[in-house]
Formats: sequence, structure tokens, C-alpha cells
Amino acid sequence: MTTSNDTPSLTSEIRKAKEATSQLSSKKLLSSGGGSSAKCLSRRSVTQEANNFTSKLQASANDLAQSVKCFTGKVKGEASHYFDQASHYARSYGSKVMASTKQMTEDSPITMLAGATLLGAGIGYLLPRTRNEDRIFGAQADKLKLSAKSKVMNSARKATEQNSSTSVM
Repeated sequence: MTTSNDTPSLTSEIRKAKEATSQLSSKKLLSSGGGSSAKCLSRRSVTQEANNFTSKLQASANDLAQSVKCFTGKVKGEASHYFDQASHYARSYGSKVMASTKQMTEDSPITMLAGATLLGAGIGYLLPRTRNEDRIFGAQADKLKLSAKSKVMNSARKATEQNSSTSVM
């Protein structure tokens, strides 16, 4: 889309192109020959000028293609560098997490088991129930939930009682 500022230069270029086309079509390309007299260029001269113009245009296109290739190579290199860096950080962090988890599992396996169980129960609680689950496991699931709730409450009560009796001694 052209703006009003582009219109004069665009009109000028169109006018120049029309003049050049009309001169080429009439085979009367003129060039000054040193004096006021003008001479007609031969068909061979017109062809040679067109070939020169084509060669310059092709060279410009090749330069542009080379610049684009260089730019995309730089972008690819930068992206590869950042990907490698992110991959390194992820591996490093993952190794630290694995080592920490392993150490915690060795130090207190029951705590890790309880944590994993709670995590699994939490995820299971967040997931929606399906019709098939309700149809197949509905009554049994409800009984299991009540049983689990009462066992957790009893365990929590016992742990609290043991903790209070241990701290008194």
C-alpha cells in the first residue's frame, strides 16, 4: 500500500519505465555521441545493455540470498547455543533433584512413602470421576473413602498422642 509521500516517486518511476519501454519497442534508444548529433543503438547494443542489467540484477539477488543465508545461519547458531545452555541447566537441576530425592529416601523412607502416597491421593482426588467408575466402583469407592478417612484420622490422633507423650518424658 502506498502513501501520499510515496506517490510522486512511484509516479516518476512508472513514467521512466514507460519511456524506457517505448524506446526499446521502437528500437530507437539514443545515446549522445559527443556532439549534438545522436545515433541509434543497434539491436546488439540493446541486447547487451539488457544482459548487463540482468547480470547486475542477478548479482544483487545473489548478494541478498547470501545475506539471508548468513543471517539464518547466525539465528540458527544462537538458537542452538541457547538450547544447549537450557539443556545443560535442566540436566544439572535434574541431577540435583535426583540426588536430593535419593538422599531423602535413604534418610527417611517412611516419610518419602507417606509423601508419595499423599501426592498420589491428592492427584486422584483432583481428577474427575467418570460414569464407568461410578457404575463399577461407586458403592465400594464410597466405603473405601470412609474407611481411609477414619484410618487417617485415627493415625493422626495416635501420632499426636505419641508426640505429646514423648515430649513429656
